[in-house]
Amino acid sequence: MIVLPIAPPRPVGPETRLRFRYHLTGASAMTVQIFDATVQDNRHIRLENLEQGRWVMTELDFTRDARRNDGSTDRTFPAGHLVDDLFFFVEGPGAASAVLFLDDVVLFDAVTK
Repeated sequence: MIVLPIAPPRPVGPETRLRFRYHLTGASAMTVQIFDATVQDNRHIRLENLEQGRWVMTELDFTRDARRNDGSTDRTFPAGHLVDDLFFFVEGPGAASAVLFLDDVVLFDAVTK
């Protein structure tokens, strides 16, 4: 697991995205979470069939694709909610010995004016 704190907590926008590069060996799945401090619950996106042994750029749409960890069906991630941590969990076969590197991690609002 890798944890990246966001201090002080920041508000999300109407189209919250997370872009990052990863280099993974030993596992093929990862869950990326962002802690929504406003409702005190994580929102997560699970990635599967990840490429191995090379740097890969990926972009996640937390407004559209994230799910709350509490199991609720609320898919919305309202603009203005405060977030304060990012989590990267390596999962699946081989996760115990997997190696994950992250670079160029950017949380941003994709709304264009």
